[in-house]
Amino acid sequence: TLDDEDVLKSGIPSGEFLFCAYSPNLQDDVLAKIGEFLDAGGHALFCYYLPEQIRARLGMGEAVYTAAGVEKRFTSVRPTGAAPRGMPDSVAQSSWNAYVLDGVGTKARVAANWVAADGRTRTAPALVMTDEAAWFGHVFTGGDAESKAQFLLSVIGAYDPTVWARALPRVLEQVCRFRFAATPEELVAFVERERPSLAARLVADDILRLRNRTADSEPWRAFSQLTRLRQRAKNAYLRSF
Repeated sequence: TLDDEDVLKSGIPSGEFLFCAYSPNLQDDVLAKIGEFLDAGGHALFCYYLPEQIRARLGMGEAVYTAAGVEKRFTSVRPTGAAPRGMPDSVAQSSWNAYVLDGVGTKARVAANWVAADGRTRTAPALVMTDEAAWFGHVFTGGDAESKAQFLLSVIGAYDPTVWARALPRVLEQVCRFRFAATPEELVAFVERERPSLAARLVADDILRLRNRTADSEPWRAFSQLTRLRQRAKNAYLRSF
């Protein structure tokens, strides 16, 4: 995590990905440092408010504040054909407002659209990407954490594909990490204290099988399976009390 003082003092570390989750008051000197970071080959994701300097650089039109309205036009996000590999089919958002671009230049591509509450109507670009940076029209709301994590990984992975290889082992570590069961084997032993549990054994087998898939050519599939496994492991663990 960096604040303005860090950026002004030392700049943005090269080799890192800059994620501006909500930065509505970026000063000109900080924006200049961000420009230097991008000039040096860095990449970034900006969310919600997009300063004029960044919009001009990325070839995006004016961002217009827009309420969700009665049709709840920012209910979910769905990828387009220009989306980076690994993006989930849908991400729940239920955003109450968003910034909507009045135009997208030739340097940029719409990677995901907002979808209204009816599940069909595509209301506006939600994610716009260029070769050096991306912009998302709102902040990331609560809920659907697994899909949001995969969404972010796909955006970062578009610029640095090695992020998947770094992320999967971390996810695998968390799949089976409970107070009384920190490994698949411990999960089975704990759940079967009183009676056999096919559910726990199946979860443990699937976790062990996926340990060998962290180098998969489509790592986002392993990521999606691991997040579902986490919920299955949690269910088996809690039901044993």
